[in-house]
Amino acid sequence: MNNKSSAPYSTQIAYLPADSNLPSSLTGVDRDVLYRVLPLCREVIEKAETFENDMWSAIPRSLEVSNKLDSLNGSILDVFHNLESELITSVQATSFETSDLAIRSVLANEPDDIFKGYSIYDRYFHVIRIAGPSMLQILGQVAKTSHMIINDLEYAMLSRDEFTFIINNIKTMFQYIVSNASEQASNDIVFSGALDRKTDWQQEPEKAWEDNGESPTEWTHKVARYRWITGHHLFNLCSIFCINYLNRAREQFEKGIEVEGNELLRQAGFFLRGTTASMWYAASMPGNIYLKYVRPSMISQESPNGFSGDQNAEYKRLKVSKALLENTLLRLYGAKRTQWPKYVKEAVNEFVEFDTRDCEAHTLIAAAMAGMDTSISQKQWQQNLPPDFEHLNAVDLLREITVQRRQSFAGQI
Repeated sequence: MNNKSSAPYSTQIAYLPADSNLPSSLTGVDRDVLYRVLPLCREVIEKAETFENDMWSAIPRSLEVSNKLDSLNGSILDVFHNLESELITSVQATSFETSDLAIRSVLANEPDDIFKGYSIYDRYFHVIRIAGPSMLQILGQVAKTSHMIINDLEYAMLSRDEFTFIINNIKTMFQYIVSNASEQASNDIVFSGALDRKTDWQQEPEKAWEDNGESPTEWTHKVARYRWITGHHLFNLCSIFCINYLNRAREQFEKGIEVEGNELLRQAGFFLRGTTASMWYAASMPGNIYLKYVRPSMISQESPNGFSGDQNAEYKRLKVSKALLENTLLRLYGAKRTQWPKYVKEAVNEFVEFDTRDCEAHTLIAAAMAGMDTSISQKQWQQNLPPDFEHLNAVDLLREITVQRRQSFAGQI
């Protein structure tokens, strides 16, 4: 938001909440701006919904997919450009230093190594944390990251499922914001029509390295880094929405409102599935490029415990939210999921399936990227093991975690 993506495949900064929470109401400053862009957001939702349905029900031609991506991307850019001046103002005083202060403010009881891990991770992945971001800032980041992903999506060679769940999650993020903003709209608001579309932020990936005089190797490294960074931005956004839906579902179950709890849990599951799709997008590169170029860039980070996904605030909080919901459901319904109320059991079954498939996907990605090698964090703690002690590699560990996920929420194998 403080820098346009004028150069193809240039990585950007993502502005995310320090506490991973979503705002539930509008501030006075945001109100007029958001009401102005609501029709544009609805256009994004409508196009994404049609696109998603088509992907689930037919086999479209490549040109048709490309055209629909361009159309959806154009609508997302309409939203972004209508917010851009306000967004620049809202983040112009931010920096990695202010980000550290925002992180520290929500980690009052955590040790210094946890804070340092978050800080190092965010700096590597170009994330600046904001204390209590507004709905306007959340929408701006959703629009910005969505544009950057969609602009490259047809070139990333993802499966139909991953492709479609990315579209689904983008749609649902916009739906959340429109729903919250619309509930607070007064009857005398007059919605404006779409403004003329700007195209200066549009990238042309297929021509980029020729136009910019880059060698094929330079181009490969540039695109790999772009996908790795931007894919993690989408992962974090999907995780933020998943966390908030999980927490809301738990509150409803606590109140005995099972129907609402089930619906919120189902939506959390779709966002969890979106984190998996984001991971596939981020890793859409040859394994040797990851090993020789991307992975060394993380190993060089001065992390206290090696470089690990546990340094990602959203990933850790997502695990906490899942555990809190699991504990609540066990307390309310008993130690065996098979004996839970039918609709609660069905919603949980679907969520656990997405969670297990996520770990299976992570295992496949680790096998493709790292082979039989250990993870970066494993290297840190396993280097002091006795020489004759068997070392676990990343794939071994992930397979063990997959079994644990299948057994979560009172499930049995």
